[in-house]
Amino acid sequence: MKNALFKTEKGNYYCYSYAQRMIFPCHPVLKYFIEHDGLLEKDNCVQQTKSIIVDGIEYSNEVVKKYQEKYDFLKVNHMFDEIDPMKLLSSDISGDSVMNSIQECAVLTFEATERCNLRCKYCIYGDSYSTHEDRIGRDMRFEDAKTILDQMIPLWVANRNMFYRKIVIGFYGGEALLNMGFIRETVEYLKTVTKTTGLKFAYTLTTNGVNLNLFYDFLIQHDFYLVISLDGNEWNNQYRVFPNGKHSFSVVYDNIKFLQKQFPEYYQKNISFNPVLHDKNDEIDIKRYFRKEFSKTPTTSIVKATDKKDDSAFKYCPTSQMDLQIGSDLTDFKKSTLAFSLLHILRNHSNLIFSDYSELGVARQTIKRHPTGVCLPFSRKMFISAQGLLFPCERINFKYALCDINSAVNFNVNETAQFYSTVFEKSSSLCSRCYQFMDCESCFFNNAKIDGDKFQCFDFSDKEKYENTLAYYWSFFENNPTLYYEVYNNLSYE
Repeated sequence: MKNALFKTEKGNYYCYSYAQRMIFPCHPVLKYFIEHDGLLEKDNCVQQTKSIIVDGIEYSNEVVKKYQEKYDFLKVNHMFDEIDPMKLLSSDISGDSVMNSIQECAVLTFEATERCNLRCKYCIYGDSYSTHEDRIGRDMRFEDAKTILDQMIPLWVANRNMFYRKIVIGFYGGEALLNMGFIRETVEYLKTVTKTTGLKFAYTLTTNGVNLNLFYDFLIQHDFYLVISLDGNEWNNQYRVFPNGKHSFSVVYDNIKFLQKQFPEYYQKNISFNPVLHDKNDEIDIKRYFRKEFSKTPTTSIVKATDKKDDSAFKYCPTSQMDLQIGSDLTDFKKSTLAFSLLHILRNHSNLIFSDYSELGVARQTIKRHPTGVCLPFSRKMFISAQGLLFPCERINFKYALCDINSAVNFNVNETAQFYSTVFEKSSSLCSRCYQFMDCESCFFNNAKIDGDKFQCFDFSDKEKYENTLAYYWSFFENNPTLYYEVYNNLSYE
């Protein structure tokens, strides 16, 4: 895989060295040598050439010699070495590694119910998507949740690290508050676990906010962290409707304002928002709305792109963030998708930025990695559906269940490892041709199509697409130089 060359809006050239994980500026003549792999040197014609023309500009023999020497220096120091992605990709994953992830898993999320009191038009369980299970209104039974908890508790107790942090128990839906009996029973059971083992638990709940007025006392009493789904103002929120088609905005708005006014400390500490981006809103506008109306900066998500019956339905078309006038208040920018994309780009294109001390002294470009950017099973969380199926997270199509509650005694770790290894083998050929393979974050469950032995990734990036991506972000830094320091200093270690 050769180095990537790109040009910014200001006309400056840069080269990204895969071998050294480094982006450096390129004079046009140096760019010429890189593109032609030192062609002038090979042909021994530098001495005979008085000048060369690059991009319509003539450069003298003296300039050409200067950058010939620089090219030679960089080449000797391996800046232009090509790498073989297949030597860095590994399809191997063992049952033991899956079990290790389970033992370290500190986030369990239960789908409290399949029922919902809204009929959001872009819901992945609704009519707009073609590949979801039938939703027949199942409720999670406490007995089933206890089966999983009783398997996990001995693993947590045996892991000393778990006593230094809280284990997070999440409740999801459907609309989780429609099965409040299950939530109460689970919390009461875990209180007894804390008394007998010393393990500590924290609780999160994702809600559409419709029934917050009914259960806020219990949620506040047990210090629940709430994620409220609201897509912005009334116009932005028009896809979130009741079964009769009536808009839900005013009901949710009133409930939020009640908590904000009556329980300001809890509201400030425990409430967050997750608006979905679609064709009726814009990330920058809704973040400004939330800051003004609710004194919060939300974390956004985008309507799921895969498995939609109509690819264009609800499609989010963001305002060009390159043209955004940032201004002196950087709050919106720091919490924006763009800011974290910039942080991701910086970290993965430099050998000088590390997110963990264990990376110090290790050449990241020599570390073997699995194809795709999928999380290893249960390494971040475990999601248990209302029908008793286990998944690595709640965003995965239900056809990819890794096991069910009845087989949770060993979590099917060997079968799970074999499934991942098989997908890795299918994807490795495509991943080896993708210019983002070293820093891929694309989950094969959500951003790929697996059909027999065929593997298609919707985020595949060839050389041209990758160079255009780098040009986009480096143009942003050139146009907004002070924001580099905001990204590096204020986001790197959060």
